[in-house]
Amino acid sequence: MRWCCGGWALWLERQRAEGGSDWVGPLPDPSVWLHGVVAEDRRHAVFAVVQLASSAEVIPARLRLPGLDPAASYLVRPCAELPPPEAGATAQPSWLSGESVTLPGRVLATVGLPAPLLQPAQAAVFEAAAPPA
Repeated sequence: MRWCCGGWALWLERQRAEGGSDWVGPLPDPSVWLHGVVAEDRRHAVFAVVQLASSAEVIPARLRLPGLDPAASYLVRPCAELPPPEAGATAQPSWLSGESVTLPGRVLATVGLPAPLLQPAQAAVFEAAAPPA
């Protein structure tokens, strides 16, 4: 089912009301925040990585995605309904530049994904979806 962000705000509110987990937190770099909502059954999640200010880091920290089922595999892809962040002269990670990636929840939680290079006030919104049971 493909419905990431076309109605994502309603989905987020419904997941919160139905017991889904909501996670907000800084990464090791305090100028970057990761926010996500994971469905109660842990089969689908929407995350946003937000660059709040300029960063002193040359290479951003990896994005570790909490709350997913460690045994399930997830297709990770950007929300197609939103424009991708502008990369400038730097290439973005392949999972954000049009190629999806499938990884186990355990890997997404412990190793994570390469983070995109964002300018201040930019965000990247993406989903992690397990195939239907």
